[in-house]
Amino acid sequence: MLSKIAETNLNSNPFEDQLSVWLLFIGFSSGIAQALFPFTDIPQFNNRLSAFFSLLCHAGPLVVFLRRHLSANATYGKSGDQLVRYVRITLPILFAVLMASPYFVACFGPIFTLCAIITLGIGITTRDPLYFCYGLAYLVTGLKVLGLPYLPHSQVTTFFVGTAISYDLTIRFRLGAKLTRLAKRARRHGTQSSGADFSATLVKEAFRQIGAGRLTVLTLQRGGGCRLEIITSANETVPSEIFHRDSLPPLFAHAISSQRTLWHLKEDDPLLRNIRRGQKPSGSYKGEILSVVPILGETHPVGAIAFTDYPTQWANDPQKNSELQAIVNLLQPLLIESMTSEALVHRSELVESISEIQTSISKLSSSFETNPSDTRQSEHHYQTIIEKIAEKLDAFGYIAKLDPNTRQFEILGITGYPKEVHDRLTMGRLFALRENEQGPLALAVNREQPVIVTDVQLWKQVLHENTNTFFQKSGTKSCAAIPIYKTIRDQVGAVIEKAIWGVIFLERRSEAPFTLQYSRALSLLANSIDEFIEHIDQKQALERTKKVLSAFVPQRILDRVINENIELEKDQGFLVMLDLKNSTKISLEVGSETWTRNVQILIPSIEKICHKYRLQLQLAIWDAFYLTLSTPTPSAQDVIEILAFVNEIVPVIDDWYTTHYEKLSFTETSSEQKARFCLTYGDISRGFSVGTTRNWTIVGNEMASISKFEDVCKKLSGVIFADDSLVEQINTSYWKNTGSCTPSTSRKIYVLPGSWSDYLHLKKAS
Repeated sequence: MLSKIAETNLNSNPFEDQLSVWLLFIGFSSGIAQALFPFTDIPQFNNRLSAFFSLLCHAGPLVVFLRRHLSANATYGKSGDQLVRYVRITLPILFAVLMASPYFVACFGPIFTLCAIITLGIGITTRDPLYFCYGLAYLVTGLKVLGLPYLPHSQVTTFFVGTAISYDLTIRFRLGAKLTRLAKRARRHGTQSSGADFSATLVKEAFRQIGAGRLTVLTLQRGGGCRLEIITSANETVPSEIFHRDSLPPLFAHAISSQRTLWHLKEDDPLLRNIRRGQKPSGSYKGEILSVVPILGETHPVGAIAFTDYPTQWANDPQKNSELQAIVNLLQPLLIESMTSEALVHRSELVESISEIQTSISKLSSSFETNPSDTRQSEHHYQTIIEKIAEKLDAFGYIAKLDPNTRQFEILGITGYPKEVHDRLTMGRLFALRENEQGPLALAVNREQPVIVTDVQLWKQVLHENTNTFFQKSGTKSCAAIPIYKTIRDQVGAVIEKAIWGVIFLERRSEAPFTLQYSRALSLLANSIDEFIEHIDQKQALERTKKVLSAFVPQRILDRVINENIELEKDQGFLVMLDLKNSTKISLEVGSETWTRNVQILIPSIEKICHKYRLQLQLAIWDAFYLTLSTPTPSAQDVIEILAFVNEIVPVIDDWYTTHYEKLSFTETSSEQKARFCLTYGDISRGFSVGTTRNWTIVGNEMASISKFEDVCKKLSGVIFADDSLVEQINTSYWKNTGSCTPSTSRKIYVLPGSWSDYLHLKKAS
């Protein structure tokens, strides 16, 4: 109860997370639980339950150490959290199973001692006195459990834990009293002054508590520029030094623009060197360590404070570090109260403008549904988006896409700049180098957070000279850089991560600057653009997929292959192979390219007649056309349909030969047929072929069968051939047995006898 009452931002010691388990252990080991709950009178039950909670609470600090160690190490990421959750779930289960087993008495002591040794080892390796002392007490208790004589009572860890928690509570109450005194003294002095004087009084009191060598208070001025107040510990009776600047020092500029505290920086810190761009530190920041804390109002930054050259224990001692952060947290709202000015933009107007922009983006996304070709011109839509943003927010700027490898931006939409600036921006010389910790554009991308600069004049000393030149020529007074993310999903659509895609960069010439309240609103706008990008990517990926698949998947089946993810069309029916004669001789005479080009001319005529008789042209290879007629139950009428198709296609083929190859000396006379037809029935399923090339073709058994069937027919005279599978469906008296068989199926091969005129007579008779 006391730990909850005295709860602060301090990190609790490792025993508090297991406080309820410790209390249960004490309850069962002391006999209190046995007196309250009679069911614990069962022999050995109370002892086993007490031992179970003993293992659980004594091993608890190990789990706490594991959790804190992994959370502090970014390398482990989510896998570390999952490991900790797994350990926290499995430990009670393992101990409960062990408690119920007959080996519990034999295993309890060794497990207890092993955990004690691990805890002591952690204390030694991490140089953590709390873990070291606890591990030592833990080990003594473990050895006592194993039966070693002359050792203290086995409950020594319980007393240690109680002492540690009591000490922690004492520190909390002392800190709470210290903060209360700080607030009261600041308030008491503040009643005699106001504004900046009150801020100075408050900060000076905190300055005494921290013991810093130098303290700097920066206040952003409403009319432009900033006010700096430097307080030193050399002589507290001397008035603090106050002066004004028209631009921000680099450290303050970085802290305010990134909206994050720079804790405990040392002179050799790479971040500090980067921010200063190699400049030597001024006297204001000289010291062993320093911290810079931005003061952020509701709508815009109002200033910052910097503690310099303070005792290193505030950084190295976790307890003192937490105390420092508690003091800063107390200062923040009181400083905001004295520094802040009124909001400059009415929230409802901003929300309404953002909503209208989001509606426009949604309409652009919807246009892709009705006109898929728009996705190929999607870059032009970014121009529409930035123009809409500029119109609604009284701004100008651009949308740029980031190359993650080169860190270079490609501007996709830009509006409102003077021609000179417009031309230089679109030349492609914008970068967000990872080491850049100052420019708002790079900072927004590298830190993956919105950056609002309410007055660019304050930042002129820390920005690139080209950036300052662009601001000057464009008349820019404030700017905002908002990162745009791209959602990356797995195959089932679940979000894997969100990576930086690019940035919206907006500038204003008006007296009303971008303020912090724009940060959230523009982030919502960036989310809408993220959805727009995802929509475009999906549509473009679909178009690319269709383009690739169309090379080997028929157009009629393309949408089903993509949307239904089909890999096979199971089917039964008739398979017809139409083979053009003399293809080899003709191609040698006119060339293979000419032959192939002329065959492509014939395909539309074949497809047109196929549709008339319910046939489907599935495949055309060199001189062969494979046609199918789907029917689960074959009938004589289906065969008549196929013969009717043959009757109509033959004159078309004759005309095609006459048009392209009549002058060739080896072509047959006009009375001879130019094509051969082989008919069979069976499995005509279609799917992707297996092999080095991928094609959507007939993969059913009849495909292999008809190829061998047609190979035999080349040596036979006739025009229309069929095998047993088809002849059985029509009066066999019309077919003549050739005496040959298909090698793979042993099916007999039949032919329609006589000349083509005989075939016409047969068709009419049928």
